[in-house]
Amino acid sequence: MKRKFTLNFNYLIADFIARLNIGLLRKLRFIRIVKTKLNIRLLRILYQNGFLRTFRIELNFIAVYFKFYKSQPVGKLSIISRPGKRCY
Repeated sequence: MKRKFTLNFNYLIADFIARLNIGLLRKLRFIRIVKTKLNIRLLRILYQNGFLRTFRIELNFIAVYFKFYKSQPVGKLSIISRPGKRCY
């Protein structure tokens, strides 16, 4: 029996950014992330601003392809929001 669990809003964003940064540090060609409406919106913003090569929406996940320049990542993401001060 599969368990279904819900993720809160902050965890989704933190997980999204952590997966992107790990993929960039390892210089992976692409990674897979959880398919949510929030992740799709964030990926569109990153794509429009030139941080990603492309992304493909699959059935249960999203494949994110990174952009590199001279074997270095184009950018790095970080979380500036803290429990006492939320910034989105």
